[in-house]
Amino acid sequence: VCKNCSNAGKSYDERADRCLLCNATNTRTIGLLKKQAKKGHPWAQAQLGLEFHEGNLVAQSHYEAIRWYRKAAAKGNPPAMLNLSFSCRRGQGCSRDLIDARAWVLKAAIFDPFKDDAINQLALIGVAYSDSGKLDETQSTLSAI
Repeated sequence: VCKNCSNAGKSYDERADRCLLCNATNTRTIGLLKKQAKKGHPWAQAQLGLEFHEGNLVAQSHYEAIRWYRKAAAKGNPPAMLNLSFSCRRGQGCSRDLIDARAWVLKAAIFDPFKDDAINQLALIGVAYSDSGKLDETQSTLSAI
């Protein structure tokens, strides 16, 4: 279905992901998103990770979410860094790793629009350290805020 002109049916080319009436592409279809992610576009990799995490356009898979978040985060995508930190803190799609979670959130914190989210995530990591009885790590993490 074309999001631009609401065309559904024979005039929409699913393989090309293009509407034959208005010539628009649908960036919300998983096919195009996967194509862009595989080409190495960090925004598409981060979005594909989110789609796998939430199970919106694909079957939910935290493992696949982590895989795409890591690719985007390695290219400097701040939302992917935050989502990767969240997943590492919760152990979703990977084993719980507070050290990795802290490292990714600190990288995301340097981007001003994401600073508040990063501070919130750092506080949650500090609480997780506290709950596990690692008081030195708790103090170190909370002092980074």
